[in-house]
Amino acid sequence: MDLLHQQYGQGMYAVEYRSEHWSHPEYPSFWRIYAHVGRPNPVLRALRVVSVHEAPAPRSTQMALYSFRDHFFHMINEDEDRYYPRRRRGELAARIVSAAGEENDRMIPIVELLAMINTELNASLVEIKQLRQ
Repeated sequence: MDLLHQQYGQGMYAVEYRSEHWSHPEYPSFWRIYAHVGRPNPVLRALRVVSVHEAPAPRSTQMALYSFRDHFFHMINEDEDRYYPRRRRGELAARIVSAAGEENDRMIPIVELLAMINTELNASLVEIKQLRQ
């Protein structure tokens, strides 16, 4: 929410989540989630979609947020939440800013743990993707 406020201003954005349910008699069913970020257009009296972010894994809107963060990272790379993961659209691997030189000594092991958890998450996403193919 903070990222949306920074980009579009207070109250000047909307997020619409769209989901698709996929099923097949021989494979487990799953959901795909899309986050449509838009801005109200007073002339058209409608919501104009600015960007669409999708998750490569079922029900993982967190991954869509990672993609959105990467898109605007040039604007948020000095913010206090810069250590949150981000990923390029179409990639499974998340990137995390290095905590080297951080004044808070507790932040370094936390960021390292976050990187390790994301590595495990990426491995799980690859496995899920391979199973579905």
